[in-house]
Amino acid sequence: MLLPCGSGSGSSSTTWVMRWDDIRSPMESPLGAKWNFSLDLPGHGNQFYLTFLSEGAVPGIPIPGLPDLPLAPTRFFFRSLGFPGMVGVLDGSGKGGGGFQVPREPTLRGLYLHAAALVLDGRLLPTYVTGRRSTYFYW
Repeated sequence: MLLPCGSGSGSSSTTWVMRWDDIRSPMESPLGAKWNFSLDLPGHGNQFYLTFLSEGAVPGIPIPGLPDLPLAPTRFFFRSLGFPGMVGVLDGSGKGGGGFQVPREPTLRGLYLHAAALVLDGRLLPTYVTGRRSTYFYW
């Protein structure tokens, strides 16, 4: 089942959705679970996307002309770029996605981890940012 992350917005009226798969309702994930996600931005193919993870959600990262990226730069923010599939290129129709393994870190138990994605155009300028998706971790 795909669960909506929330719509995002950018420099045009197009809205798009980031979806997470394999996240249990109500947004709980066991340590070690695999998260899969998909992105769909119709008409904006061949753009780069970056997906970020963070323990915090405030303050956001300011992006000129766009809503703030709703994540704070924590250890997971910087580590998320190292997960395969968290950086990629949307196909010609604007679709993309990937997945990663949730770390089996005992320090995550009882915490929320937040995720969002940023899309960049061919000049690597930000064009879209998603809403935040959060999940709670348990054993």
